[in-house]
Amino acid sequence: MKKLFITLMLVVALCLILPKIFGGIVKEEYHNTIAQLNEHPAINAKITDFTLSWFSGTARSEITFIIAEDDIEEVSIIIEDTLDFGPIILANEKVHFGMSHINSSVKLNTDVGEFNQLITDFISKNVKMTSLFTFSKDIISTIEVASINETIDGETISSKPAYGEFTLANMRSFEGVFNWGGLTISQENAQVEIGALSFESQQQAISGNYFQGDTLSTGFFKLHLDSLVVNEEKDAAVLTMNGLSLIADTRVDDDLMEVSVVYHVDKLTSASEEFTNADFDLKITRLDVETMQEVNSTFADLTNNIEQLSAQNNMMQLTALAEKLIVKEPQIIVENLSVETPEGKVKSDLIVSIDKDIFDAKNIMSLMTAISAKANGSSPEALLSKYGLDAAVNQYIQQGLLMRDKTELRFNALFTKGQLEVNGKSVPLF
Repeated sequence: MKKLFITLMLVVALCLILPKIFGGIVKEEYHNTIAQLNEHPAINAKITDFTLSWFSGTARSEITFIIAEDDIEEVSIIIEDTLDFGPIILANEKVHFGMSHINSSVKLNTDVGEFNQLITDFISKNVKMTSLFTFSKDIISTIEVASINETIDGETISSKPAYGEFTLANMRSFEGVFNWGGLTISQENAQVEIGALSFESQQQAISGNYFQGDTLSTGFFKLHLDSLVVNEEKDAAVLTMNGLSLIADTRVDDDLMEVSVVYHVDKLTSASEEFTNADFDLKITRLDVETMQEVNSTFADLTNNIEQLSAQNNMMQLTALAEKLIVKEPQIIVENLSVETPEGKVKSDLIVSIDKDIFDAKNIMSLMTAISAKANGSSPEALLSKYGLDAAVNQYIQQGLLMRDKTELRFNALFTKGQLEVNGKSVPLF
């Protein structure tokens, strides 16, 4: 019984002492984060107030996004945080374990006072943002957006609830999910419906810093949109799209990066035309990681002044980086560009590469002979006839640019050392 009592007293003592210690750690992390944000060339951040008591605190930060354009005003947001310190925290009717739980509110600070208040009121009424600062200094943030039903300037806006959760671990690993029920915008004779939207991502930084805007990372990003419908004149659909998905993936093997993007649409209807299973599969391979890190840093430095991109010193730097990338002979591969129509399937593929032994950065025209490309494609002849292209098709067949294969039209093209061949026949470029 005595040991149990001593243990209980130690636990109570820790629960009384640790909030003070955790408060100091959280304050230090706030200042570290602001310092990292200020390393971003397009951001100016500062803490305008930070107050600590034993078990809680408040923080007020201002982040200004620097815009180089003279006719565009800088935009600032003010973040006000209410902090509760652990190890055991009762917040928002839940028990949390961590160093701190944070409730955040956001205000817009521009030169247009009425607009500031409109956005601030909207966020205050509909958006709830919280974060948990864990014992391992990870940040788990959530955002909840309530359902919205408003009428503005004759437009009725109805938005379903949304929820997202995002985790930043050790400032190197990021993962998140977000789900939104969709949106309907209605006018007297028109309506736009956006169906349920979801995305998820997992990223692992291999260089740079998330706050500084120069991160190079591996991982995936997935997005799915159930539907998009545009109606005019009482339910007459002008455009209908179902099942849009996007998957992007980045991986590194032997210091070479591969980026792939897969785009798919289940069904698309427009102006009485219907297309299904539209696919676009793109892959970029053999990107030198070290050079890509330099590319990221270069573009991060130009974030707030993109006009400087064409400056001579920057162009020389980008040319040098391009030359370093070409040394590894990267490839651009379109594995599948296709769509199904009532007449049949239209499909094509493409591979583009650059020969490092031919390319000379001092002679930009050498790029024409250094590039190699190979492409294949096919289409139902009935589809082109449908659009009145029979005469053009027959002309291209006579010229050898198309081949008729039963009910399909095909071509294959090869571009190498500045020469183009289509279906085995040399085609002059100039």
